[in-house]
Amino acid sequence: MTYDVLIVGAGHNGLIAGVRLAKAGWSVLILEKEPRPGGAVLSEELTLPGFVHDVFSTNQNLLLGSPFYAEHASALAKHGLKYAVGGKPYANAFPDGTALGVDQDLERTLASLRERDPADADGWLRLQELYDLFSPTLFSLYTAPVPSAAMTSALAKAARRLRPRGLTRLAQLLASSTRELGDAFFTTPAAKAMVACWGMHLDFGPDVAGGAMFPFLEIFTDQRQGMSIVEGGASRMVEALVGLLKQYGGELRVGAEVRQITTSGDTARQVVLADGERITARRAIIANTTPTALFGRCHRAAHPGLPRPQPARGPQSRPRRSSTLLTAVQAR
Repeated sequence: MTYDVLIVGAGHNGLIAGVRLAKAGWSVLILEKEPRPGGAVLSEELTLPGFVHDVFSTNQNLLLGSPFYAEHASALAKHGLKYAVGGKPYANAFPDGTALGVDQDLERTLASLRERDPADADGWLRLQELYDLFSPTLFSLYTAPVPSAAMTSALAKAARRLRPRGLTRLAQLLASSTRELGDAFFTTPAAKAMVACWGMHLDFGPDVAGGAMFPFLEIFTDQRQGMSIVEGGASRMVEALVGLLKQYGGELRVGAEVRQITTSGDTARQVVLADGERITARRAIIANTTPTALFGRCHRAAHPGLPRPQPARGPQSRPRRSSTLLTAVQAR
């Protein structure tokens, strides 16, 4: 069998890539080794009948703020994707029975912080000033393809707007760990934990450099926008993407494990499934997988003479310990 593009992995990024290419007229086949699509987006009735729980990811604010959603929102809604926004987006609970919560109402959030220490409320406002200054630049970079003219334009605008002093302050902030971010702006352990938990959400330990960026963006974005969760469970987002993929003529196969990706010269040509079936790509093969799965298994299986990956100094891509986010149940 032959398709314009083969996509390995039916996580939401793979599904979105498939939707875009199918809409553009390419013949698309997405291959997923699990019995269901979605990756770490899954909702199930885990406790009582009728109570749907998001098993893994739950907050979909980043999807709602993406160019893809802006383009396809109405089409996704026709496939059943609807969102509810929680006005109390997040909170931290502590062993002594107390909690620190954040509300879309800024004054309520500040009052909650002042109850512990007025300095925490002042720190929130100081950090919020930096968010208002830097977030337009960070979000424009976040959505720009790499490399691209859009990325170059965003960097040029940032240089003009922030000037050297602002760029230096931004670089210092982004290089910080979550502990450094918390210590710089907050006084109480509770407020510092509120910052650190968002770093742990991406599995950045308290002292890992670069861990401050996601908390810096998330604590204020969620406070202002609320927490967007899918009505009926996160899996409905996956179902809507699959529906849109099929509407545009794309195909999805689950239970189809890719064991090899074969190449001709420097061009990926085929995938080989676990059962030996070979499928050819005319234009592209996209891997929505981890680097370990792609280069350590799929590509190396087709080229057994390649040396095994060796530990290297400097930045590496490797799994980290997982973290858990507790959320409220939804009844549908």
